[in-house]
Order: sequence, then structure tokens, then C-alpha cells
Amino acid sequence: SKDVIPLLKALFEASDVISDVGVFFANSGAGASINFPHHMISSNSSYTSTGCEWMSTPNFYDKSRPIGTPDMISRCNPMGKVVSSRVYNPLERTWCKTQALEPDRIHYEAGPDAWDNDSWLLAMGQAVYDRITNEFIACTYIGISLETVDAKLAEARVVEGEILSLIDPQADGMIVSSSIETRNSTRSLPIYEVDLGVAQSDYHRLV
Repeated sequence: SKDVIPLLKALFEASDVISDVGVFFANSGAGASINFPHHMISSNSSYTSTGCEWMSTPNFYDKSRPIGTPDMISRCNPMGKVVSSRVYNPLERTWCKTQALEPDRIHYEAGPDAWDNDSWLLAMGQAVYDRITNEFIACTYIGISLETVDAKLAEARVVEGEILSLIDPQADGMIVSSSIETRNSTRSLPIYEVDLGVAQSDYHRLV
């Protein structure tokens, strides 16, 4: 982990829109995190575990064995348990699960920051597998504040009053970021639930 810090520092300083970067190791199912910069974790920050049963799925690069062993899965908190961010296990998070199941591409996901639930982030990353053993090693992460993305979209407007939004078609049109406020404390909203003149049937016809 110590050897990774200079790389994370360089990535963090490469752009002023990046809020933090990290590598999240499987660590035999217990999970281990290394972030830059260092976070002071809020005492009331928490997340809901998605469990680690997904690790019984066949390894992407070696279908003859699962991603994780039963011992690794047993070290995770069960699905639905609310866990303090102070004992964060990335394997219990949807974003890391998605990376591990599909390591051949870069993934992104928007949602509350696990370190500070009052902030929203756009998280991007790709899973790391050992090229020799095909073992799942870690998930990677670059976090961008959605407030920053919202501001960039607002700056990009050509016409006064124009609304620009970034949506995720794989999440049924969820607005990831927008030049107008579209989020509440628990989730983003589909574009057809915001008063923009786009009905659900219209959205599905367009995509």
C-alpha cells in the first residue's frame, strides 16, 4: 500500500475535479482500503452491506472456480446490515461488486459518499486481477464530486435557461448529474420523473 501512495497522489493532482482516489483490496474477504487524500470519517457515516454472496460467481478469467472462497464470503457482513464507515469493506459495495464481475471494462456509479453521506460522488474504476493466477485482487476508484460535475454542466450551457443532464441508460435513465437540482438524500431521479417534458414512454422509445 505504501508503494501505491505516490501513484494515487499523482492521479489526485492531475485534475482539480477529482475529490479522491483509492485502491480497495479483497484482503481475504475482510477488505482493505487505501485512499488519497486522507479522510476524516464522520461518526454517523454508514453504508448498507450488499453481502458477498456474489463472490461465489465463476471467476471471469477462470470459469472453473469462483471469485472468492466460502471463507472469504463469511468475513463479510450480511446483505442489508447497516455498517459504520469506520469498518468499511469495499466487497460489500455494489460498485466494487460490479467491477469484479465485469473486469474487462471501466465502470461508473453515482451515489452518496461512504465517508460523508451528505456528499454525492461519481465513482469510476476497474477491477484488478492477477495476470498470472487470475485471482481477484482489488477494485480501483476515482471519485468526482457531483456538485463539481453539476457546475461544469451549468458552465457549458449555450442558451440561457438551457438544461444539460448526464444520464445513465443502464440505470433506466437515472440522472447522474445536471445543471438543475435533481437529487434527494437517498437517490438520483430518472429523467422522466423530473419536470423536463420527457415521459417514461418517450424515454424508452428514444433509447
